[in-house]
Amino acid sequence: MKSVIFFIALSTMSFVFFSPDFNPPAFCDTEIIGEDRTNSDIISAGFSSGDASLAEQSTFEIPSDMEKDRANEVQILSLGLGEWGETQTYCEPVVTADTRTGPIKMVKIVLDTLQRVYVIIKLDGSPISNYSLNVDSSPYFHNPFPNLSSSTLNQINGGGTLGIEVLDSSSNLLASTEITYQTKSCKTSVSLSIGPAAPFESCIGNSPYLGTTLTSDDGENYYHSYIVNENLEYMSTNLPQGTFDLVLYTPIMLMYNWNQPGIHLLRADAYLEQEDAYISNTVFFSFKSCTSPSVTTNPSISSITSTSAQSGGTVVSEGGDTVTVRGVCWNTSGDPTTSDSHTVDGSGKGEFTSSITGLNPGITYHVRAYASNSAETGYGDNIPFTTSYASTLYVISDGQCGQDPCYQTIQLALEAAEDGSLIKVADGTYSETPNWKKTGMVTISGGWKESFTVHDGMSEIYNALATGGGAVKLEPNVKVLPQ
Repeated sequence: MKSVIFFIALSTMSFVFFSPDFNPPAFCDTEIIGEDRTNSDIISAGFSSGDASLAEQSTFEIPSDMEKDRANEVQILSLGLGEWGETQTYCEPVVTADTRTGPIKMVKIVLDTLQRVYVIIKLDGSPISNYSLNVDSSPYFHNPFPNLSSSTLNQINGGGTLGIEVLDSSSNLLASTEITYQTKSCKTSVSLSIGPAAPFESCIGNSPYLGTTLTSDDGENYYHSYIVNENLEYMSTNLPQGTFDLVLYTPIMLMYNWNQPGIHLLRADAYLEQEDAYISNTVFFSFKSCTSPSVTTNPSISSITSTSAQSGGTVVSEGGDTVTVRGVCWNTSGDPTTSDSHTVDGSGKGEFTSSITGLNPGITYHVRAYASNSAETGYGDNIPFTTSYASTLYVISDGQCGQDPCYQTIQLALEAAEDGSLIKVADGTYSETPNWKKTGMVTISGGWKESFTVHDGMSEIYNALATGGGAVKLEPNVKVLPQ
């Protein structure tokens, strides 16, 4: 497993991924009702006819003696610094129909009982929008602002106190929040973007990178800026101009729960000193618990030659994340890993075939299949096999091998051999300095008895040379005589 926690950002705020424990429908499932309709129209469209107590109300004022259920909560995640923060001034606009611009992007709803709710958006205490919403996971993240009319967006962009109330089907207040902010028309040309455009869900344990670009015509760094997480916990930081990894500028105290599965948020409020105002952007990212993929190695190795073989495997399970690379790896010591020689044979689940090349003749190798996702690499069983020889030649001093081809000297056998050949030399002393004058490799095996079926003796030769760019391998039952 990789040792560094990795978090991937998504900058398209209208899409988030939920953890595997959640099973939401399409994102938000928001039913925005026209703002010029009556409350009764809104209620009947958003709830069943059986919700009489809600439908009969002409307004949605909350009784003064009604207390908020502490197990329920609603938060505006992309504006202000929460209950303990100062009132901030933002460069206009703070909200747009384009989900990529403007700091206000997300609302988080936490409910102890999942249900369809009624949401009221208020500005300075007056309702400006209302709609029903099916909250089928907790926490539930959603973005209502792209559905608002231009006139409502203009109202919000004028600043004030933005409030959100969440009611159940009986008009009981489940949760509410409000944030006071100011806006101004800024002269400084500045832009702030965080993360890639495509949404991402990744495994816990990946290396962090939240690509952020902050540009301005004043050429200054942004001191006294803020970083905010999904719990509206915030700390001050300094942000540079240009492109950088926002994680490196995020205080570690805001990342205490980033090793947990689910949805997370990171928001940057860059302070413009010339304007005495902030420009902001918010990024969501989601993480899930992953394991190493389950993979099996083909039990039989086929097409074995002196330099190659055929293997493969099957990815049985991807471990909760997409297998990005798979193949086989091999070495001569056992339990090979991807740090050893290996193939790359596609991605994903299922069977694959691997061609193993670059082997040496007469060597026992160990091969096993592997598959990697963004969290870990899984391995199959270790399967040993031994490469063959391109050909076998025999040497005995009297020229009576009983096997073909037979030679009286090692040198004659070398001249007839090819890359990958095995030369079996009979027991005895050979007063010659054999010279391999070709490329490739040959193996000299000594100590063979006359039948060439047993080699428990020793063949003595002078040191073999290789002057053709190749190599000569001497097995242990070959003794090199001193010159």
